[in-house]
Amino acid sequence: MLEQIDGEILALYNELREYNHYINCEQRCLIELQLGVERYGGTRGPWFLNYQMEEYRYQFEEMGDPDPYPGCPKAEDYEIGCYAHSSKDTIRFIKDRLAWAIKFTDERFEAAFKLIPILENWIPSRGIPEVAWLSGMIDELAGNPSLFF
Repeated sequence: MLEQIDGEILALYNELREYNHYINCEQRCLIELQLGVERYGGTRGPWFLNYQMEEYRYQFEEMGDPDPYPGCPKAEDYEIGCYAHSSKDTIRFIKDRLAWAIKFTDERFEAAFKLIPILENWIPSRGIPEVAWLSGMIDELAGNPSLFF
């Protein structure tokens, strides 16, 4: 069971390293992310740049549920460029989303450590928690609406 949480912690740590690299890599990585957003709607980069995420958020809003990504900048607030015409606002969108993703992932990273004592005291007769349950608990401990409950 603790191996599962170790895997989650390692994955979150690697995400944070990747996001911090993007912020510090002003040349190549930022240009690649810009192309991914402008040409492919963000589907060719980190999950938080994907435009399809916006539709997902609207579905939650329509059902009266809390935003699963609280505080995440909305794509509609930016003038995103396209394949034929690049926009400096796309870079601002990427940097704003990166700053949000670092904060969001860092909160989940810290919450994952809070889950370790819970798992150490787990009663075996309750069965082994699934990865989705662990991820949901991490969201809950981080103060984010859970996507898995």
